[in-house]
Amino acid sequence: MKKSRFTENKVVAIFKQPVPAGALARDGAVPGASAPTPGASVDGKAYAFPSADTQVKRRPLMDIVKKDVRSRMMSGIRGKDTKPELVVRRYLHGRGFRFRLHERRLPGRPDLVLAKWGAVVFVHGCFWHGHEDCRYFRVPATRTEFWVGKIRGNAKRDAENERKLLEMGWRVIVIWECAIRNDQEKALCELAKHIRGAVVAAQIESEPDQLSTRAE
Repeated sequence: MKKSRFTENKVVAIFKQPVPAGALARDGAVPGASAPTPGASVDGKAYAFPSADTQVKRRPLMDIVKKDVRSRMMSGIRGKDTKPELVVRRYLHGRGFRFRLHERRLPGRPDLVLAKWGAVVFVHGCFWHGHEDCRYFRVPATRTEFWVGKIRGNAKRDAENERKLLEMGWRVIVIWECAIRNDQEKALCELAKHIRGAVVAAQIESEPDQLSTRAE
């Protein structure tokens, strides 16, 4: 498989193959087609999703604000309609994509549902979803045990929701906050490319040292 390098983004694309029959639906209907399950074999190669029991390995940083102030700050962070989400929406809408938001009938209520393309998009914040080895993910020094448990639970639910969506025939694309912050234009171009393409599952992220695109 040919590999191409970019200056900022890394895309991990899994299960690259034609879109499953029935995956294309209209008006937000849930497709009923089967999709490759985690651990399936494609072209003689076995693929697996990251473990749902992902461990949070980041060492806590010293908190520079008081406990009550930190609690108030964290509770004020939005769960949806975040800045990265709005950036993604504006970009895709400006290029002709039409989508539904936070569809309740689907596992995990994806941030964007593009029924025409049989794809869903999650815009993950690096902190809340426990993005490993990312400079934007740091466990707070206060209530560390609480935050580790909460973030680990979020990561476990993410993996379970992605698995269910794939089994329902949806293509699942995750774009991380770090990719948008570090090279917004290229990250969004990659996102649009994978929505139009045949990749069944993909993650768009940014790494501090080696930034490249890998696809299988």
